Amino acid sequence: GDFILLSQMPEPQPGWAQQYNAQMHPAWARKFEPAAITGAESQRVMETLLRLFELTRDSKYLQPLPPALAYFRRSRLENGQLARFYELRTNRPLYFTKDYQMTYSDADLPTHYGFKATSRLDSIAARYQQLATTADSKGKPVELLRHHPTPSMSSKLAAKASQLIAQQDVRGAWVEPAYYRARSRMPKGMPSLRSATFAKNIVTLAEYLAADSRQKVEE
Repeated sequence: GDFILLSQMPEPQPGWAQQYNAQMHPAWARKFEPAAITGAESQRVMETLLRLFELTRDSKYLQPLPPALAYFRRSRLENGQLARFYELRTNRPLYFTKDYQMTYSDADLPTHYGFKATSRLDSIAARYQQLATTADSKGKPVELLRHHPTPSMSSKLAAKASQLIAQQDVRGAWVEPAYYRARSRMPKGMPSLRSATFAKNIVTLAEYLAADSRQKVEE
């Protein structure tokens, strides 16, 4: 959630990019995914912010929504849809031809990828208005994992948690060699951080903490 707050672009284009470089600038990915503001993924980002507010009751997750909604409403296409990509600074919709030449025209689009997205701005705005009226109240966060069984402590789980802690660097990160993917433009073997590894390791550590807490209660 905090990364979403940091990655929102400034006015006059307060949306989000599909991907960023290490300097937090919008960056290219695949050959048909330019450095741009994205209409499709930004809607999912806004929906995520609404969910984060529901889970935390922290109004900071609502603050990016008014400028983002206003911007994307100004940027809707004539048919009411949003472009997948808006050019930085000019805000012109960007498209690609079937032979992957970037263009401002939507006359020759590839069919394997959505270069336009259905607008969900009205439903996002309605949900925002509903939640914003409760932002200053003392409502309780949504209870997560209510029916999730608490794991039991085992020697295997304890050993795995200890191993993961030992593998962290001074920042608390897990660093591993990058595997080669042409579109990532990252050399094979370069030290990297993988979101999938982070998520898996955090789940394991959370299971250990829950199991440890359960064990202490039982004792």
